[in-house]
Amino acid sequence: MTIDFWMPHVKIAGGSKITLTHATELSSRGHHVRIFVRQTSWRNRFFASGTWKKTFRVPITYVRTWEEASRHKSDVAIADSWQVAEALIACHPPKKLFQLIQHDERLYHGDREAVESVYRSSKLRKIVVATWLKELFEREFNVSPACITNTIDRSAFFPSRDMRGNDSLSILLLVHTYPWKGTQEGIDIVTRLKTRYPKVRLIGFGVRTPDALPGLDEYHYNPSQADLRTLYASSDVFLCPSWDEGFGLPSLEAMACGSALVTYDNGGSRDFAFDGKTALVVPRKDRAALENALARLIADKELRESIQKGGVDFVRNLPTWGEQAERFEGAILN
Repeated sequence: MTIDFWMPHVKIAGGSKITLTHATELSSRGHHVRIFVRQTSWRNRFFASGTWKKTFRVPITYVRTWEEASRHKSDVAIADSWQVAEALIACHPPKKLFQLIQHDERLYHGDREAVESVYRSSKLRKIVVATWLKELFEREFNVSPACITNTIDRSAFFPSRDMRGNDSLSILLLVHTYPWKGTQEGIDIVTRLKTRYPKVRLIGFGVRTPDALPGLDEYHYNPSQADLRTLYASSDVFLCPSWDEGFGLPSLEAMACGSALVTYDNGGSRDFAFDGKTALVVPRKDRAALENALARLIADKELRESIQKGGVDFVRNLPTWGEQAERFEGAILN
């Protein structure tokens, strides 16, 4: 079967990684899989050719228009954003059309009415990556999409307890430029807690900006996957102050590496962050509650280690990407 994925970009971001992972797994199952990315500038195409994409074994074709992509005949076409899904409908594509939905894009990624128009389209079958998104579509759009939750590669993300130091306590934070990711909230919370717990160190990582923000003790820009695993595994706590997540892959990766997760109830976290067992979870945007939960993990070593163990044990029982690819294949075949 020929399967095409239409993507708005292939930047190193969680959504792109998920789409490319599914494409790679489907290719390994014997399908002819292609990626089409709209890039109007040759300069943009050059700078989009990052080495990180080489781990995904699917050819990427850059097109100037979506009409150009539609000339390539396929059995199935899958869009991974609402704007691309809108183009997919308009370009007279193949019989089976799908939208891979990784967030409620009405929140931050487009005009609400335009996004809802795409979500309501009967021409697109829906696949979502998290339980809360499935529930949202059932409740608001009277559609029951296929739900194929994200997982992780356990050979790439795993714990190493001996990597943590005894003279300090490390808190890891994703640095992002979107306000709703809560980066500054996280920095402010840790800065206040440092007055009570001077051994705390705040370590940041990210791909959006090469410059460290004030309040970080250490910053790692655009780390490799191996370096990212080292950051997760050497951190005592992973702090997720994001208000809304489609899924929240970094939190799950941190759990897999043995870092204790403290997070808002941000939607996506509900598939893996269970309060008191695999994480400490507080109500969305409740800064005081997030600060108190983080303080508990800092002060209580026994609690911290219990959460760390709970997270690692949970991840060990997750399906593999191969198993999720089989479910993805079933969704598009049926």
